[in-house]
Amino acid sequence: NFAIEQLPIPVGIANAPDADLSILNQAAIDLMVKPLDNYKELIINEHRELWPSFHPDGTPYTTDELPLIRAIQEGHITRNEEVILRRNDGDRWVSGSAAPLIDEDGKIIAAICAFPDITELKRAEEAIIRQKEEETKALTIEKERKELMEWVNTFDTFVAKYDIDGNMYYCNESALWGTGVTEDEVYGKYFPDMVFWSHSDAERSKIVECFKKAKAGISSRIETNFEGANGSHVPIIFNCQPVLNEKGEVKYITAEGIIIIEQVRLLEELQNERESLEVRVRERTKELKDLNIELSREIAERTKAEEELRSSEERYRNLFNNNHSIMLMIDPETADIVDANPAACSFYGYSHDDLLNKRITDINIFSDEQVFQEMELARSMERMNLFFQHKLANDEIRDVEVHSGVINFYGRELLYSIIYDISERKQTERELTKYREHLEDIVAERTKELEEAHEKLLTAERLATLGQLSGSISHEIRNPLSIIDSSAYYLKMKLPDTDSKIHQHIDRIKKSVKRSTAIIESLLNLTRMKEPIMGSINVALLVDDTLTSITQPEQINVIVNIPDDFSIKGDYELIRMVFKNIIKNAFDAMKHDGRLTIIGNKADDGRVIQIMFEDTGPGITSENIEKIFQPLFSTKTIGIGFGLTICQQVIERHGGVIDVTSEPGQGAVFTVRLPSCLGHQ
Repeated sequence: NFAIEQLPIPVGIANAPDADLSILNQAAIDLMVKPLDNYKELIINEHRELWPSFHPDGTPYTTDELPLIRAIQEGHITRNEEVILRRNDGDRWVSGSAAPLIDEDGKIIAAICAFPDITELKRAEEAIIRQKEEETKALTIEKERKELMEWVNTFDTFVAKYDIDGNMYYCNESALWGTGVTEDEVYGKYFPDMVFWSHSDAERSKIVECFKKAKAGISSRIETNFEGANGSHVPIIFNCQPVLNEKGEVKYITAEGIIIIEQVRLLEELQNERESLEVRVRERTKELKDLNIELSREIAERTKAEEELRSSEERYRNLFNNNHSIMLMIDPETADIVDANPAACSFYGYSHDDLLNKRITDINIFSDEQVFQEMELARSMERMNLFFQHKLANDEIRDVEVHSGVINFYGRELLYSIIYDISERKQTERELTKYREHLEDIVAERTKELEEAHEKLLTAERLATLGQLSGSISHEIRNPLSIIDSSAYYLKMKLPDTDSKIHQHIDRIKKSVKRSTAIIESLLNLTRMKEPIMGSINVALLVDDTLTSITQPEQINVIVNIPDDFSIKGDYELIRMVFKNIIKNAFDAMKHDGRLTIIGNKADDGRVIQIMFEDTGPGITSENIEKIFQPLFSTKTIGIGFGLTICQQVIERHGGVIDVTSEPGQGAVFTVRLPSCLGHQ
């Protein structure tokens, strides 16, 4: 007992099973709501008012929930359970710990409970929590301030903050880059004295007046302009506002500058448009006045015309009925035939009553939609002459030309139509059109023939000129070439041991002589081509023989697809020369890398053999295709352009055709068409 009494924390012991107190130290008595002289054998359940206990959430403890009672009744050990004691001088927090006391037989004889006062500790914890919350709040405020500053810096307008005397101590980035100044040039400076307003004393005076009003607690909104970074004057709306404290005194001044270049431009355009509109309104007013005068005159004339119309209506009725032209009056809204003269009844083959029971769409073979569209054009006077096909009572179709105009018949707007039968004229026109088209085809065909004949004549003239030249100069050139070739051969024989460079030059001389001789031979072949010696030629064998005589580059793949039974009539050597020229041109075009496909097929029921040479080279431009068979035309750096000209002459002398198709980048296809042996028979 003595030890418990000396403990500084409240401790109590209650006996089982009634929970009557046996020990309660002074620290525990001091926590009671009211003083207690004698606690011995005091039953806790009967004196709950001495320790009014509550959970941390404010709900009261029941008797069975108290740590000491649970230890006696259930043997439950409680450690540091926070309990609120509600006292008159304020709530006290205690940390309750209870444990049962057990005898040697394991029976609960009592329970001990310690409940030190942790009120100050809780207050310290709450103070620490509040401090952390305030620190967190401060950090959040600082973060939000930074985010706010970043957001303000995204404004197109400039925003600034000043003290009550107009000295700037904050501005966003738009206020800097829009004027071309730095922070050091503006912070802490009197705003009206800054470089923005140096261009105009009048504009500076406006700004000074705004800050005077703001210092007096008055907001201002003016239109002014400042000098921009490039020296231009930028129009703005300047809002200057004081910010007041709780006493109504000015704490600081804020300003916002909204650039209104676009608004000023729009206002100028609006002013110009308004002035233009006023001019147009005046002009239109004058036009309307003149039109009103004209309308008044027309109304008077129309009134007079209506009177004349009524007086002459009978005369026009007689004219309608007695006219030999076909006449109908039609309601454009419904397409009803309102009236028909006797000539119309005779033409269509209907009685007057039958015609009046029909609509114009019943006799017009056009669709209803087309008929109404045409009537609307006539009604609006956009088209006066209309062309249709009408069906008669006997189902005969006649071409008609309709002249329609709008008339007012007893206040009803009708179409007055005069119909002309133009069937015979249409038939004549169709025959003339057909004949004209036939003549145009004949003219086009004849024109093409004349152009081709003209082109052949020009080619023949060129070849004749070349023949004259080649015949006269071939002898003069061949003799010197023979001498040069013999001399080169002699030098090579006499100088067998000279250095390799001299031998290279001698070989170059011989190659040049050989090439010059080949050019002369081409000229002579072109102008003095022999007549072909005709015979039967197997096309597949001819192509194989031609390929064997040509050195094929390793990187070029040749594919041949020609049936073995394809035969033509022709001169073997001449046709072989043509094939060889085409194949070598294909190899040269592909520059040793690509594919040449040679295909044979029949045309014109087997009377023509068609051989196609298709390469994967760079192709031929459309401009060059037109000139490719002309003499002296070549795209090669070596050669004078006679190869394909000779090929064309050879094929034409065999009664065949050679042509080429190509697109740049898609290769070229040379096609040779020659009569087959069947075609010759």
